Formats: sequence, structure tokens, C-alpha cells
Amino acid sequence: GHLSDSIQTRYGRRKPFIGILMPVFILSMVVLANPPASLGAGTTTAQFRICEELVPVNLNGTCPQLQQCILNATKLGLLPQWDAPEVPDPNKHAAGWGLTLYFAVFYFLYYASGWTGTVIPYDALGMELTSDYKERSTLFGIKSGFQFGGYALQTVLAMMFAILFASDVQQQTAYLSIVLALFAAVCFAMLLWGVKERPPPPSRAPLPVVVMVRRMLRNRPYVIYLVLRIPLTLGTLLPTSLALDYFKYVDGQENSVVAYQKLLAVALLSCFITIPFVVKATQRFGKREVLWKLCVALAAILFGSVWVPADLFAEYFIYLFGVCLGTGQAATFIIPDAILADIIDYDELYTGARNEGMYTVMESNVQQYVEIFGGVLPGLCMAVLGFQSNGGCSCGCGVRCRQPFLRWQCPGDVAYACGESFGATILTGPTDRSAPCTMQNEAVQLTVRTFLFIIPAVLYLVAAVPAYKIPITQTQHQQILQQIKARARGLDAVDPIRGNRPVPQTTDPERDIFLDYLWPYERAIGVRQGLRGIKLAVLLLLTLWVTLAVAIIIIIAVLRTTIALTFGCLGLALLFVLIPWEWYRLRFVNTQSERAITAFLELEKIRSDPSENLDQ
Repeated sequence: GHLSDSIQTRYGRRKPFIGILMPVFILSMVVLANPPASLGAGTTTAQFRICEELVPVNLNGTCPQLQQCILNATKLGLLPQWDAPEVPDPNKHAAGWGLTLYFAVFYFLYYASGWTGTVIPYDALGMELTSDYKERSTLFGIKSGFQFGGYALQTVLAMMFAILFASDVQQQTAYLSIVLALFAAVCFAMLLWGVKERPPPPSRAPLPVVVMVRRMLRNRPYVIYLVLRIPLTLGTLLPTSLALDYFKYVDGQENSVVAYQKLLAVALLSCFITIPFVVKATQRFGKREVLWKLCVALAAILFGSVWVPADLFAEYFIYLFGVCLGTGQAATFIIPDAILADIIDYDELYTGARNEGMYTVMESNVQQYVEIFGGVLPGLCMAVLGFQSNGGCSCGCGVRCRQPFLRWQCPGDVAYACGESFGATILTGPTDRSAPCTMQNEAVQLTVRTFLFIIPAVLYLVAAVPAYKIPITQTQHQQILQQIKARARGLDAVDPIRGNRPVPQTTDPERDIFLDYLWPYERAIGVRQGLRGIKLAVLLLLTLWVTLAVAIIIIIAVLRTTIALTFGCLGLALLFVLIPWEWYRLRFVNTQSERAITAFLELEKIRSDPSENLDQ
């Protein structure tokens, strides 16, 4: 983010990063989806091919010969009894270290070259294409339309390959990755060839990362925006993540994927339909007004959905819920990005620089951290309450069984049938019994309902508060652009958001940079103890973060539990930001002289309390 803001090339600031790292991004995706068989990818234990030749072509019909074969095989012990308490899982096998390392390396490259190296400059490029308040809503509306078009393409291709290669998921993924790689290469080539970057302001020495982040966090509209992004991201993420579990474990659908795909189809269609309405509404009423009112409306629909019985929800209410999801997705993709672009203009009023990259990377890191937390928290809560993946079954309910005459295979219940389809006739045991792979205890079902409806509703209500407080309106944005032009001409500028207060001009940039490296309490220590006290304070923080990181790694290694690993990695992700942050600050302090620091701190002391020594 910092490099893409400060670099100057003949091709622009953003496109060089996209052009260099995009091929690595695409290649990593293809390699990740095509692991070599020599590392053990896709291998399973050998299976007896008993009775498989008797499976009828019409999987929904009767099959007396297959039924007799299965009964004979179970009597001889070649197949487990239908109510056997322990059933071996033929699908379970451990990956070797080679395969684990393979995925670790290319998973890292995928995110480093993709989400960091390509998507951040891409998002920053979109922020700077236009400064018009209304045109930005249109721009991000069109972008969202193409983004949802990409989702639709991926869904259609996945369904097509699932039909062509129904028995081989790995082959489905391999072909899908190749097609998407070709498509992505064409789209990125069109971007690099057809999009012209906006000329940046006159070049100046870039500020250090620490200083830029500290100044960004003093940008009040941006702080409000970040506070808005956290509940808005979670509120949008949770319903999509929990809907499949709801259809499967609460409504008890063996073929829950059909209902889930129906919901996604309605949501995707609603996205396309509502995008122009969202754009028009923001242009007429303002981004702030549309966003906070939409958050309240979505919260009301989610609260109302709690009381709908599961069977009625899956049959009828799914359409209204899909419209709710689609509208929420459209709004959260369009309006926040347009608001952030306005906030970056406000930053330019104070700094004279365009920092789209830094603002984008800050928002992306916060958003991704929140998405990770929101993605694992429901699963951890359900695990604590007794959740069993796929109801404890090794196959069934959408997980393909190794033998074509199994509908499901679970401890205490093996469903031998005329085929593996959901409607195949069951041959052993009660024929009308429910699939165990759809069963969870009541506490888990309540948790699914809570994370699907109640918590997102609360989060949307919480998001409505900062959305209502976004201070930049269309009129104020036009005034901000006028003041930016005035400052560029060397005239005094005022802040339209803060009652037309004069925008301060930097008189001593070196002193301001120094003070931005320190927290207020560290400045106070410096006044009393000088450079040595400041070094010690920063070093103590660095030592604390390193110690916590080591402690977390030891706890993960000792406990070896999913919860310890999940929360430990979340903690490490945060510490891997804090440790370099303190190291940069310590390195800066070590380059300063005692005399310079004393002078800076004395000036700061006089500025904060002018009555102390008026002569100075």
C-alpha cells in the first residue's frame, strides 16, 4: 500500500504492481488447485468392490439382486451390518509433510501476490479514477455488477464440471482453476491496457509508514468508517456462511445443497437487480442516508426471520431472505467504497498527497481479520456444544461415499440403497429413517439460528450508528475539492467538516514526524528522562509483543486443540503487525541524537502549555 502510493513510473503507481504480481497470483491459484499425485494428493485406502456391478442404472427403482448380495456380504462379514456401532472410514487418510508444505507455500504465494500485491493496488486504482461524488456511486456500482458476474460465472462452471466429473471432485477443481485462470488473465490484460491512471499530485518525499498510519487514525471520518466496516462485514458474512448449516441441521434436508444454491441464486439475482436502485438512491438521497436506513431495514428482516419455522423458511421464506442477502451484499459492496474515496479526498486536503494504497490496505487488513474471526467463531461455538461434522458420518448428505450403493455411512447406521442418489430406495433397516448426517443436538441448532439471524441483525443495527455519523455529504465533498484546489495554488484552506477551521500548514515537518513516532506517554517520559527513557519504553513494548508471540506458539504446541490453534493464530496475526511496528519505531529512535530529541520535546512542551515559558 505504501509503495503503490509513493512510486512514480511512466505506467502509473498501481499498474506496475498488478502487471508484475498478477501472473504469480494466477499461477499460484492453478498450482494450488492441482497438487501432484506424487505427494499423496487424492489417495485413499483400497476398497472391496463387492456387489457394485449389481447397482441398477435407474437408481430410484428396486434392486432385489443387489439387496440379496448386500445381505449375503453382511452375513459373511465382508460388509458391516447396517446398524454396526463402529464403521471404518475409507475416506480418511493423513496428508504427508510434502503435501502440507506444498499447500503452505502456494497458499502463502496466492495471498501475498493476489490479495496483497494485486487486489490492493486494484482497489486503490478504483478510488482515484474520479472525484465526482455521484459518479463514484456509479463507478462502484458497475464494479460490483462485474464482481457478482464473476461469482455467477464461477458457480455455473462449478455446476457444469460437477456434472461432467461427478465422481472426482479433484478433477472438477483442476479444470475449474484452469478456466478461471485464463479468464482472469484476459480481464487483467484489459485492465492494464484500457484503464488510464489519474495523475498524482506533485511528488514529495513519502512519509514513513508509521507516521502515515498514525495520521490516518487521526482522520475522524476514516475512524468512523473503520468502526462501520467491522459490524457491516460480519453482518454480511454470517448469513451466507451459516445458511447451508441451517438447511442441513435445522431443517434436516439430506440434499441441503439444493436449497443453499437456490438461496444463493436468489441473492445473486437480487444483487444485479438492486445495484442500479442502490446507485440511484445514493445519488438522490446521499450515501449516508441510504446506508444507515438500509442497515435498519435488513436488521428488521433478520429479526423477523428468527420466528419462521424451518420447513416454511426453506419452502417459501427463502426467497425474501435471498433478496435480503442480495440487497445487503450490493449495498455493502457499493456504498462503503464510494464513502472511502470521499474520505481519501479529505485526507488530501490535509496532506496534499493521494494515499489510496495505504487507506485500502488498512481497510483490507481490518476487514480480512474480521472475516477470519467471524468465519471461525460460529464453528468453535458449535464444537464446544457438541457439533459433529456431517453428523459424525464419513459420507452422505452431499459427501460422496466410496461404494455406489451407499446413501450414507455413519456409526450405528449404514444406509445400503439401490444407489447413492438422495432418493434411492433403502435396502436394510427401516426404510423411512432420517439421515444421521442431518442431525445435531438442540444446542447446536440454536447456535446456527443465532449466528444466522440474531447476531447479524444486531450487527446491522450497530453498523447503522457509524453509518449515520459519516460526516461527508455531497455539499461538503464539493467544498473539500474546492479547498484542495485552493491549497494547491498556495492559498489558505479551510476544513468544511469542522466549521471551516483553517487547515494547519506544517512549519516544522521534521519535528512533526518525530512526534508522530511516539505515544503521548512516551513524550512525557522523554521530557523527564531524555532519549534513554524513550528507547527503554519502546524496547519494553517490543519485548512484550515478542514474548506474547513465543508464549502463544508454546501454548499451541502443548495443547494441540482446534480452539488453541484458531485463537492462537488470530493472536499471532495481530502480533505480526505489532512487532514490526515497534521495531520500526525503535530503529527510528536509535537514529536520533539526544540534542535533537530534547529540542523537539521542549517545543512540544511549550506548545502544550504556552504559559510555562512565554519568553521561549
